[in-house]
Amino acid sequence: MKQLEKLVKTPAVSGFETMGRDRLFEIFEKFDLTPKTDEYGNIYGEKKSAFSQFHILIDAHIDEIGLIVTEVLDGGFLRFERVGGIDPTNLLCQEVIVLAKEPIYGVIGAIPPHLAKKEEDKKEELLLIDTGLQNAKELIAPGTPVKLKSSYLKLKNNQISSGAMDDRAGLLTALMAVKKWKQDVNVTVLGSTREELGLQGLELFLKKRSFDLAIVIDVTHGYFRGLNPGRSYPVGEGFTLCYGGILDNRLTRWLEQELIRKEIPYHTELEPSHPGTNAYCAVMHRIPAVMMSIPLKYMHTTVETLSETDLKSLATFLSETDWNKALC
Repeated sequence: MKQLEKLVKTPAVSGFETMGRDRLFEIFEKFDLTPKTDEYGNIYGEKKSAFSQFHILIDAHIDEIGLIVTEVLDGGFLRFERVGGIDPTNLLCQEVIVLAKEPIYGVIGAIPPHLAKKEEDKKEELLLIDTGLQNAKELIAPGTPVKLKSSYLKLKNNQISSGAMDDRAGLLTALMAVKKWKQDVNVTVLGSTREELGLQGLELFLKKRSFDLAIVIDVTHGYFRGLNPGRSYPVGEGFTLCYGGILDNRLTRWLEQELIRKEIPYHTELEPSHPGTNAYCAVMHRIPAVMMSIPLKYMHTTVETLSETDLKSLATFLSETDWNKALC
């Protein structure tokens, strides 16, 4: 999982994904794909077939939640706004990397309990990034993106914890699958941008391209104590296959029969309408879509946790599926 560690440490806050382009290019090349980019910052690589006319898109977004500097104050303090869906209570005492011309480390402090008088002392508007700089105004400007710093931890039972697993784990899955792709069918791996801000990256990518099928790989909620087991899934016991109102449920059903036949562990997920992922964009561009996800605990935090087993199982299933047969 060395490539996963490189992926999650790559800075690519939504709207600023080009900051990680060189490192992402290197990772695409590691998986024998020649990386290309478009005017929207999407990164993609293609594996062409000698005979098949079918063309499959495998999408996983490269952007991550983060922050953006709104004001530089005296004493090295920074005001900021959230980029993407972050619970502000999760920002207390976080380490961050301010992505200025040269990266600058900072921390989001908290009022000590000895001095806190009211619950209001924890309000979001009181949170500041402390860089320790006396010349912060010379080095940092409003509009500078901020990456939430996290450790890459290997836990027991093949579990891994880090920020930005959503959706770098999906991208690694796609790259691993196409590296071992066994079917003669055209396939494009896309690392799409701006998913966390409203799915814009894939929407713009598809304005100039079309495919016979879109496979959207994302993360879904992994179960831990306190969650509804009907809306979250065990980590380490298989990826999820989604049925939904806008998805190609006929193909999803065929895939499920393949999983049963091959005795591959999986879970079914249900999204009656909008799945909240790039699958929506594909369908709006008249491309049949299926969605498969990796269960992930603590989504949109710096300790997102998943199972290496689930990731590898999904990559293997994608690489070994007879997609020509599926699409006929």
